[in-house]
Amino acid sequence: MKLTNFLILFLLMAPVAVFSEQALDCAGCHQNKEMKPSLKNSLGIPVSLYISPEKFQQSWHYTLGKKHECIECHKGITTYPHKNATVLSCFECHEKERNVLFRDIEHSLQQSVHKDLQCYECHDVHQDRSPKHMELTERNEQCLKCHQFGVNPKDNKYLAPVHIEAYHTWHAQAQLHLEKIPCIACHIQLNPNRYAARHLIPEKEKSVRECSECHSRENKMATFLIQDEAESDRATAETMLSRIYLVGGTRNSLVEIFGTLLIVFAFLGASGHGILRIMMGKKKGKGKKK
Repeated sequence: MKLTNFLILFLLMAPVAVFSEQALDCAGCHQNKEMKPSLKNSLGIPVSLYISPEKFQQSWHYTLGKKHECIECHKGITTYPHKNATVLSCFECHEKERNVLFRDIEHSLQQSVHKDLQCYECHDVHQDRSPKHMELTERNEQCLKCHQFGVNPKDNKYLAPVHIEAYHTWHAQAQLHLEKIPCIACHIQLNPNRYAARHLIPEKEKSVRECSECHSRENKMATFLIQDEAESDRATAETMLSRIYLVGGTRNSLVEIFGTLLIVFAFLGASGHGILRIMMGKKKGKGKKK
């Protein structure tokens, strides 16, 4: 009888045990690209809950923080669905570093148009890593996940998808620039602290508008590349710009010498030709008078 009761109890509990095990299998849902967003950010824009296992294993939290299991951060989640789960604040873990590593970043953020946003609304904690190890499309996605939507200024809520080119119609080469450079190259205020600079986003009217700000010898793009991608603080504009070709910014001494000589000879040739024409004209005039 006792054995029978035990078997009945076991059979009744078995589905619960199986369900709990499945509920803890986070990948079953969060590694499904077709999973529909159920979370919205402060602007009301849907946030994807999909987590790429490849990108997660390259993230700072995985490589430096040694956070390899979901429940190491997301504690207390044992059932599905977990609609009441709260979004973690960065400083729940990083409180000790707040006044050291994050002090300048917070200061810059308070001067930024993003001052009311939380860290996780731009930075995906499951794949965030050093910018120089990220693809350009991945970096710009941090901006586009909000800025690909039109926002109603009355209530600061999103309206509908808008192509990013619609914001850059003033630029003659908008598509080329959007495909080749990070958004923040034009939309940040540079300062000596490279990490703080990335968080100081001014009003759009203060963004780069003049071609000469990048396409010149002393250009913003070189400074941006040094702060953004340099392996060493001793990197120079020349070493960074040598990796790309920037019209007006990339310099080559041989090309400059050849170009200067070409201009000089062209000027001398045109001047000489003009002088000869004048002299020959005068001689012809004298011949006719005789």
